[in-house]
Amino acid sequence: MGGGEVLRVPAFARFWTASTVGAFGSPVTIVAIQILLVMVLDASATEVGVINAVQFLPYLLVGLLAGALVDRWRRKPVLVVANLGRGVLLLVIPALWWFDALSLRGFAAVLFAVGVLSVFGMAATQSLLPSLVPRRSLVDANARLGQSATVAQTSAPRPVAASSAGSVRPSPFWSTRSPASSPRR
Repeated sequence: MGGGEVLRVPAFARFWTASTVGAFGSPVTIVAIQILLVMVLDASATEVGVINAVQFLPYLLVGLLAGALVDRWRRKPVLVVANLGRGVLLLVIPALWWFDALSLRGFAAVLFAVGVLSVFGMAATQSLLPSLVPRRSLVDANARLGQSATVAQTSAPRPVAASSAGSVRPSPFWSTRSPASSPRR
């Protein structure tokens, strides 16, 4: 089965489409997190570094455990729960901002939880692919996934960074204060 033929496998085509959409969302989220930290929470360079470390700490703390557990569970439900959970958790950030409750600690806690779900989602993703395509097509399937991820990582952050650089409109993502707080002086 050649590279284009692997997309004719319906289960893989759905998985590839979902992975591609997610691959475009991840770099946008990474850029948005950095902008939120600096513009909304006035985080210092050290605080930004600590928050970034907290976000990836779950890979170190629960990586092996997640892999062992996912091997015992059905992978598709793990992927669905991990992706939906990450989406819901990321929506907590603007909700916290709206209620003037967004802090560096709260931000770190949300990102840590997103990281835990990401570890489980990554473990499920890696072990799901062999069940979607024939063994002889694994190289082609991995190539398609890798190509999508590369395009997303190199093209997705640019529009976000460009649009936010000159943005001064109040919104949960670009304002320096929440609607409940008084103007800064």
